[in-house]
Amino acid sequence: INCNIFWPESETMSGELIFIWYSFVIGFAAPVSLTLVFYIITFLRFLTVGTQNQNSFTEEQREITKLVLSLVTVHFAVGFHTGHMLLV
Repeated sequence: INCNIFWPESETMSGELIFIWYSFVIGFAAPVSLTLVFYIITFLRFLTVGTQNQNSFTEEQREITKLVLSLVTVHFAVGFHTGHMLLV
């Protein structure tokens, strides 16, 4: 059994190059960019909430903040570490 893929050709780029760029943008660059933006927004939000009402934070709010930050950190570390280990 033989499987051949014939990519449509363009005047400026070959089909294989278009597929590589498409795969890179959709499969890597867009998800990493979105993840980075949302982590930065979350981090900045925690910084501003912590500095605005530092005295009015209850112990329960501090514990929830620590839990959310630890979950985000673990999700980021485990998710990307596992993905990179699978590529090796």
